[in-house]
Amino acid sequence: MKTIVLITAILSSSFAHAQEIRDGQDLLRAMHERYKNSWYRTVTFKQKSTTYKPDGTSSAETWYEAASIPGKLRIDIRSPAAGNGYLFIDGDLSVIKDNKVRDTRHSVNMLLVLGFDVYRQDPEITAKDCERGRL
Repeated sequence: MKTIVLITAILSSSFAHAQEIRDGQDLLRAMHERYKNSWYRTVTFKQKSTTYKPDGTSSAETWYEAASIPGKLRIDIRSPAAGNGYLFIDGDLSVIKDNKVRDTRHSVNMLLVLGFDVYRQDPEITAKDCERGRL
C-alpha cells in the first residue's frame, strides 16, 4: 500500500509541473520556456549530406555549418575555403558560388526555426516564422 501511495505522489507532482499543450502556440511557448535560459547562442558542426535523385542515383558531400541563434545559419559545401554554400539570414537565403553571391531570395529554413531559434526567440516570432515558412 505504501508503494502505491508513493508512486501516486510522484506521478501527481510530475503532472502538476507539466503544461497542457492544446495547440501549436502552446507547444512553441513550452519549448521556449524550457530552454530559454540554457540554449546555446552559437553552434558549429560538420555533416555528410546525401542527395537522392529521381533516377535512383545519389551524391554525397560534406557540409560545414555554423549558426548564430536566432536566425543565422552558414553552410559551406565541401570546405569553407571552396567558396560555395548558403547563408540563411532572418528568413532570406543567399546562394554562394565561387565566393560570390549568385542569388538571394526569401526562404525560411524550418530546421533552423524549429530546431534552434524556438529556444532563443519570442514564441510569437517563431509562430510568424512558421507562417512565413508555410508550416
